[in-house]
Amino acid sequence: MFKYFIRSFLLFVVTTNLILMFFFSTHSEVRKERLFIDLEQKVKLEKTILLEKLEKVAALTLTSAETIDFVKVKNEDSVWNSYVYRYFKELIEHNIAYLQIRYIDKNGHEVIRVERQHENLHIAPKKDLQNKSNSLYFQTTKKLNPHQVYISDIDLNMEHGKVASPFQPVIRVASPVYSSNGFEGIIIINLDMARFLENAHWQFGIASEQLLIANKEGFWIRAVNKGHSWGHNLKDRAQYNLKSMYESYGGSPTFFANNEGRLHTEVGLNVYSYVNLNDINLCSLAQICTGLDDNKFLFIGHISEQSYSKYYSQLFFNYTLLAALLSLIGFMIALFVARLGLKNDELQAEVVRSGQLSMVGQLAAGVAHEINNPLMVLKGHSRRLIKKIKEGAVDEGLLSKSINIQLKAIDRIAAIVRQLRVQRKNEDVQLNVVNINQIVQEALDFTDAMYSNLGIKFQVSLCPSDECCITGDSGMLMQVLLNILANAKDAVEKNDAAEISISIRQSVKMVSIIISDNGEGMDSSTKQRIFETFFTTKEVGKGTGLGLGIVYSMIQNMKGKIEVDSELGMGTTFKLMFSKCPCSGEQ
Repeated sequence: MFKYFIRSFLLFVVTTNLILMFFFSTHSEVRKERLFIDLEQKVKLEKTILLEKLEKVAALTLTSAETIDFVKVKNEDSVWNSYVYRYFKELIEHNIAYLQIRYIDKNGHEVIRVERQHENLHIAPKKDLQNKSNSLYFQTTKKLNPHQVYISDIDLNMEHGKVASPFQPVIRVASPVYSSNGFEGIIIINLDMARFLENAHWQFGIASEQLLIANKEGFWIRAVNKGHSWGHNLKDRAQYNLKSMYESYGGSPTFFANNEGRLHTEVGLNVYSYVNLNDINLCSLAQICTGLDDNKFLFIGHISEQSYSKYYSQLFFNYTLLAALLSLIGFMIALFVARLGLKNDELQAEVVRSGQLSMVGQLAAGVAHEINNPLMVLKGHSRRLIKKIKEGAVDEGLLSKSINIQLKAIDRIAAIVRQLRVQRKNEDVQLNVVNINQIVQEALDFTDAMYSNLGIKFQVSLCPSDECCITGDSGMLMQVLLNILANAKDAVEKNDAAEISISIRQSVKMVSIIISDNGEGMDSSTKQRIFETFFTTKEVGKGTGLGLGIVYSMIQNMKGKIEVDSELGMGTTFKLMFSKCPCSGEQ
């Protein structure tokens, strides 16, 4: 009985543990690829949002400079002054990102300044108006020709030659004002970039992700450590920049060599991409397109190495626990096999081996594609250590580094077991009052610039009153709408009469957002799988399958529901349903 017990126990334990190690080996690379893809999607979205905001403001600035008679304003025409004040106030009132709108005459003197102060609108009295003739934005804008726009770098706002406190990150958009007599001055809008920087922060899966931003000189506009930002504005932070951060970790990646890419250094995972303000296109609005020679920002989607490694910190424990469980199962199986062996040695032993091989074969067939890299890492470093030991060339540094690498390989393996044992739940989301009309309108503003040249007709039906609110998260709802509208755009691109409709309906307890398109539609099998992660019907390189999976997750986080109705050749309709709440609690 003893020999049957030992044989069965060892066969089961060794086989299952080898399969587990093999299964763990490739999951870390697959997981890292998913993190990279997610970072790329989010960086791309933030770039799109920033460029669309700036394009909208640039168009507004250009139009204002060409349509308002600022000569009458300079001459203190009371009717025109009243009109311009009212016009500026309405612009700031309806655009929460606008900090200031000013008209500055050709000598650099502020003539009109309307600004937002603590959420209140303020018209600066004459005694507070300043001379801005020495400012970079005035000197640059006055050299422009008619129909051109200047867009500045992101800088901290300056008041009377000093950095304003508290810090107020701004981008300035300006256009020259001309009359029949020539240059008359500039109109300039200061944008509050603090709102953009605050919203550009993500939480996904195992790691805390950050959007880092550097200017073209490599100084941080948004750093991992807030105290390292604005080195180009603050002398005591001049030593903090993109180069010093990566050099301090033993590496100096050259982000400026390519427009975009990926890096995994000792700092962590990084996806970088340029935001080039020359991409803003005003050709349809002006005779001359805007553009500066070198006006770039570097966006970096970043996951720290500490956060990335933390995901695998429980791997060894999970692996040990699973291995112990499998060993216990192996013990029970081996004991059972041993007892059967007493009755019929050869026949029962063959049956047990066949059963074990069948189970092992089924498991191996299911996970074989997941196993390779970590085992190769373990094998390679083990051989290297053996060789160095024989040569007597092992020092503490080499030993520590090699063991750490092997432990990371083991850690990567255990994540797959964790995926088999539990399904990670999304973290709790802080829900607030969200005005549906406002979010839908902002989403339409974003998509309008992207899709206006595609000939797509938009049908929009908002709530008749502004009292149409839900409990949710405005950032999540915005991403949900942009993802669904992007899919709708792809579906109708080949339709000569492309049309997308978006409507809001409300009842006593519910608010629904309905988005429909007259695209190609889906068959039933495709419709059943659209919310699966990585499922896509698009060509390779044009889709990752992440978009609708993220949409489904976000809808659940906001305690909502989503329904899809689609038939081939009949278009597709998404219906998003949320619990209605009073708007009086809106912040």
